[in-house]
Amino acid sequence: MDRKKWIILIAVCAVILAAAVTCAVVVEISRGSRQPTLQSDPTVPSTEAQGTLPSRPTEPPVTQPPETLPPETLPQEQRYTLTFVGDCTLGTMPDWMSYEGCFNNVVGDNYDYPFQNVAELFRDDDCTFANLEGVFANGGTPGIKRFTFRGPTAYVNILTGSSVEAVTLANNHSYDFGEAGYLSTKQVLTDAGVDFVEANRSTLFSTESGLIIGMYAANYTMDVSDMAAQAADLRARGAEIVILALHCGDEGIYTTNDKQIGYAHAAIDAGVDIVWGHHPHVLQRIEEYSGGIIYYSLGNFSFGGNHNPRDKDTAILRQEIIRRADGTVELGVLTIVPCRLSSVTGWNDFRPTPMAEGTEEYERVLQKLGGTFTGPDIPPNYGPMPTAPTEPQPTEPQPTQPRPTEPEPTVPEPTQPAEPTVPTVPVEPTEPSEPTVPPEPTEPSEPSEPTDDG
Repeated sequence: MDRKKWIILIAVCAVILAAAVTCAVVVEISRGSRQPTLQSDPTVPSTEAQGTLPSRPTEPPVTQPPETLPPETLPQEQRYTLTFVGDCTLGTMPDWMSYEGCFNNVVGDNYDYPFQNVAELFRDDDCTFANLEGVFANGGTPGIKRFTFRGPTAYVNILTGSSVEAVTLANNHSYDFGEAGYLSTKQVLTDAGVDFVEANRSTLFSTESGLIIGMYAANYTMDVSDMAAQAADLRARGAEIVILALHCGDEGIYTTNDKQIGYAHAAIDAGVDIVWGHHPHVLQRIEEYSGGIIYYSLGNFSFGGNHNPRDKDTAILRQEIIRRADGTVELGVLTIVPCRLSSVTGWNDFRPTPMAEGTEEYERVLQKLGGTFTGPDIPPNYGPMPTAPTEPQPTEPQPTQPRPTEPEPTVPEPTQPAEPTVPTVPVEPTEPSEPTVPPEPTEPSEPSEPTDDG
């Protein structure tokens, strides 16, 4: 074969080889174009779907199960404790101030004294509630009523020093010293940072631990439609727990009346979680109703309105609140701490004290709160309503003024001027001394006098 033919053959082979290489490249490119698109995979984050392909398509990280988040980053169940007590009268009657055993004289400026035996329970919770029966004011004119209770403004330290964070003013003693006394009380509480609720009004506040609480209060009577509207408003504003403070019931009676039951049930039906009752001055039953709970009456607690109550049984209720991991809130376990309103049994020293478990008095408290107590009621016997709170006492010495005129008719003999002066010394002064015997003005301040509940 000559040289020319060899050149032609080599050229043909080169063309064939080039064609083969071109086909192989085309096939490889075609295979590469069938890679899966990320946007069609719903497990791929949208940020990658909009961008470039992963550098390692054969090991896509999205096909791996997601890593478990650290426990501290997951929503956690939270538990709170709300503490409830009954009537707290942190003051006394002006007429009783001369009595050494009255609240103001016993407490003095020892603000830790009233709650010293229960303060640890108050501190070991998220919020403590008390019914404040009386006024915080440094003076004022008492109203014309049987009982008017007042403590100095410094007595707000009794609440703050023992971790009482909230009180209700919806009761029959908030206006014992008129509008001025009521405004003084509100200002003192506000300045001290103590939350309070007023009659026929609502309030919303948060505990330091973050539980949002709504409260509505009523005194004796309640507008059910208004209560329901305000309870709904509290929920709309973020309240996780709604409480009704209800001052209602029969004094000294251990059973609930129809009004109490009707109001309490209506409140739970309207979305209230807890009905916290007071006014009867004795313990009454606890009722679970339609997902809520009703404490009909918690009786007296630290009660300066009575130096020796006939019934000294009381209790501390500790209500657990549970916030689930999904944010829902519900009632948990209720713990009852039976107490006596005094650390002694013979009189009231105004220091509520837990009872020993298993004792007769301990079991009696549980019976009263369980609705199984069969003892006799102790309705009060107040006597006639006074026409004025303090005026009658200053008028008592007045009968001594006409007494000196009595000797004048006893001087019939003008011829003996010296003798009329003699009986006026040893005889006549003894007559006016009878109505003005020193113990008489102190009778209202003796412990036997203020025995009726306020």
